[in-house]
Amino acid sequence: MHRRSLRLGVVVLIALFSLLVVEKFSPRDNNIFSDERIRAERVLNKSQIYPSGVELQGISNFLNSDSFTLSSLVNRNVVLLHFWSYSCASCRRDFMMLNAWNKKYFPEGLIILGVHTPEFSFERSKDLIKEIVASRGIKYPVVLDDDERTWNIYNVKARPGFFLIDVDGFLRYTAEGSGSYDSYDIMESKIQELLSERSEILGLDVINLTRVQVSIPELFLDRNSHKELYVGSEYGRHDFGNPQGLRQGFTINYSLPLNPAHDKVYADGAWLSNADNIELVGSEGKLFLRTSAKKVYITASSSDNSTIEIFDGVLSKKINVKAPILQEIASFENYAFREITISTKDDVRVYKLTLE
Repeated sequence: MHRRSLRLGVVVLIALFSLLVVEKFSPRDNNIFSDERIRAERVLNKSQIYPSGVELQGISNFLNSDSFTLSSLVNRNVVLLHFWSYSCASCRRDFMMLNAWNKKYFPEGLIILGVHTPEFSFERSKDLIKEIVASRGIKYPVVLDDDERTWNIYNVKARPGFFLIDVDGFLRYTAEGSGSYDSYDIMESKIQELLSERSEILGLDVINLTRVQVSIPELFLDRNSHKELYVGSEYGRHDFGNPQGLRQGFTINYSLPLNPAHDKVYADGAWLSNADNIELVGSEGKLFLRTSAKKVYITASSSDNSTIEIFDGVLSKKINVKAPILQEIASFENYAFREITISTKDDVRVYKLTLE
């Protein structure tokens, strides 16, 4: 990254100065400056290999903490940034591991920092984020990146995003997008590696770090089990199956094709295409999905307390929708081909379907 670093420019100058000046002092003075010289040499060596971490930008709110800067956390800590959003199902499943890591590794110098970067406009609600932080038992700090400035400066490509920064402020490991238990295993190995390095740098006892023991649901083990199907005109051009497509600001009367494709969302009825959702404007509408997922979620909202009916080919269920929310609409014992129909007669806005 060539953008503003935490401290790299200043540290490199200090390092060069230290290497030139320390030799001119007496042995006693060299002892005084020896630690700084070692650090300066270490930082110079790292700067040839790793990019520097970047300061937080445009943070609107801090949860579970008073305001702080990222530079105030490094130097004596390893920092793990977790980029997520309210309606991201795969982000939510990370909380289980993050909470376990926070409990185990915080005393050893790991600071986990959640960075909530909204995917949809409704996710800029502080109250929504506070609610999920409380309900998931999150104790580590969470910052609200409402204008995506920190997201952009880290050049994040997909949610969830993990960025691991060492005690000297260098970015040592990244992982982006929905992964699997293997991803957690690799991440924890990197965390332990950097915590051991921290202990050595700070002159602390290097502890014997064992892995956390967390029961992971079976569906998390499948790296390919997660998909997000977007239906807004700015998001869903590849996930929306009707041949008429999506035209922002236009209402289209859709009908279901004879042979719908797998893992595509199809509409039936009159739907208005908005930037990040489709909105039912007719008297009745349906969404149709063919999938082999074990779980299906919907992110939807309504101006009133509306009802959605879901039929999975065997069972029918109803859910209420009002404020924008991610809700599970179908759950199965195994992966198998099935067809799901979502019906409503109300002014529902649908943002995406999530498959696991």
